[in-house]
Amino acid sequence: MLGEHVRPEVHHLATWAPIGSDIEWDDVDDAELDAFIRDIRRVQPPVTTEERQVLLRLLDRPHEDSLYGVLNLVVALLESAPETGWQLDLPTTDRPWFEYLRSRWLNYLDQQDERLDG
Repeated sequence: MLGEHVRPEVHHLATWAPIGSDIEWDDVDDAELDAFIRDIRRVQPPVTTEERQVLLRLLDRPHEDSLYGVLNLVVALLESAPETGWQLDLPTTDRPWFEYLRSRWLNYLDQQDERLDG
């Protein structure tokens, strides 16, 4: 259930999930893709922890694909959420977008450690 800490524009963006397969998106017209991008950009960062969980569904795709650049806009929104514990909320599947987020989180942690050591 979506909670009170989810803004209307985030609810609206979440209605795009689940995003169809790569084949469906290759056939989509530019107007629909532009609408999706506009909906992403309507969400002003930072997102809340609850909003991050709602938006994660947009990345539940079986493979990286032609939406790589567009979905990185979603990744930027997800990463704007409070950092405490977000990596623990990632689904435990082998979806490439979730693996990508895990990798980025581990890189972030490594950078934090280096700053502490320096």
